[in-house]
Amino acid sequence: MLAAHRDTWFRPLRHIRVGDVITVAAAGGTVDYAVEWTAVVPPEALGVLDPTDGRTLTLITCHPFSFVGAAPDRFIVRARARSGSAGASTVDSTTDASIVSPGQ
Repeated sequence: MLAAHRDTWFRPLRHIRVGDVITVAAAGGTVDYAVEWTAVVPPEALGVLDPTDGRTLTLITCHPFSFVGAAPDRFIVRARARSGSAGASTVDSTTDASIVSPGQ
């Protein structure tokens, strides 16, 4: 799970779509994730933080993207590791990671 500001690191998420690929790089390698769904939820919707089956990535940022001030909602992206992803078994979820390329 990664959270970031909508007007900095996660600004590109405003264009993300189901099927887009997100590459996450860490010291142990890279993993490609395919976006399964996106949703706009209220801040109290904590179910999006629940554990999932398999290797998933959850991205969280404020919504709407163009809102000035404290945004009223959250934008959620859920993606699943692609089978055969380079380094899929080597990235340790406890290491620092960064998004290399969100969907285009």
